[in-house]
Amino acid sequence: MQVTFTDPHDAARVVDALLEQADHIEVNTPMLARRYRAIADDIGDALDRDLPKPGPGQTP
Repeated sequence: MQVTFTDPHDAARVVDALLEQADHIEVNTPMLARRYRAIADDIGDALDRDLPKPGPGQTP
């Protein structure tokens, strides 16, 4: 399955929501919390790959 976000901020909000929910359910469902974090990491890695790299003289 592939989801395309038109705004990178949308994907960042999804990552934040997954991490927040993982924190919330950690005690009762630790395996699901780990899965949420893994999904958030995968989305974050994809965002990092697709972000433009700074040019000469630009700070990251």
